Amino acid sequence: MVRALSVLIATRNRPDALRYCLSSVARQARPPGWNVEVVVLDDAPEISAREVAESFSESLPIRYVRTDARLGVSGARNRLAEEAKGSVLVVLDDDAAFVDDDALVQVVNALDRDSSIGLIAFYIYDDPGGTLHVPFSRLAIRRDPNIVSQEGYVSYFNGGGYAVRRAVLNAVGLYGADMKYGCEELDLAFRLIETGWTILYNPRIKVRHCVATSSYSREWKAFYGLRNHLWVGRRYLPLPYRVVYLVSWIVYMGSELMVRYRRPDMVWVAIKEGIGAPQPRRILSRRAMKYLRQHYGRLWW
Repeated sequence: MVRALSVLIATRNRPDALRYCLSSVARQARPPGWNVEVVVLDDAPEISAREVAESFSESLPIRYVRTDARLGVSGARNRLAEEAKGSVLVVLDDDAAFVDDDALVQVVNALDRDSSIGLIAFYIYDDPGGTLHVPFSRLAIRRDPNIVSQEGYVSYFNGGGYAVRRAVLNAVGLYGADMKYGCEELDLAFRLIETGWTILYNPRIKVRHCVATSSYSREWKAFYGLRNHLWVGRRYLPLPYRVVYLVSWIVYMGSELMVRYRRPDMVWVAIKEGIGAPQPRRILSRRAMKYLRQHYGRLWW
């Protein structure tokens, strides 16, 4: 029986970055017994990516989708998931690229090996800079630098590169489109873990993040980071974690907005929306909390 895997890439006004990204996808070995498709979503662009996407049509089964209204990061990923035909979805940022040519094979092998795995987090690093985007806190890495090179279960993932089962999204839902930017991965991770799935970190699947210019300014990234973390903390965390989590993010992101960007107005709006807006409570179960404590969960900050 032939199964299907979809590689999903959202882009906006970054044709050169997209070309580099698609080149790395085109080099991928095809997993035996799997059909592979690539879906590129152009999110209300000023510079169309159609020509870049279609230039790979001979080497990739590629589909190009364009939106007229800007969806943002979460909305674009949701639309891609709806467009995709695969039972496994591999999501890659347009300014990211696979380092090796066996990433897709690694994904399907891991999922076939363990049916409890709902999502696979990749090893992502900035180039230039070398900054790691891995599902561990800086403190955890300082305590054990080797964890970044060891496969294991984790509680989080970075949206720049990961794989998720279609069955997970069917069970827990898509990203919260109202989040726009930031923290949507944590929101999805909490729902996934609560439902009984696990997240596997596979450092053999390496992704180079080329740090292209973002559509969001740093001020707005900090704004959404503060507001969205307040939303997530209120939705999922039990006491006393919830209180410490909310306060720590207000201090951290609030200070950044006030001191670095001199935008106290954005701090107050983010806090008002983050704490004042009604939020559905989905407090994590004891089983989910145990998983988070055992696997580098983000509970206090």
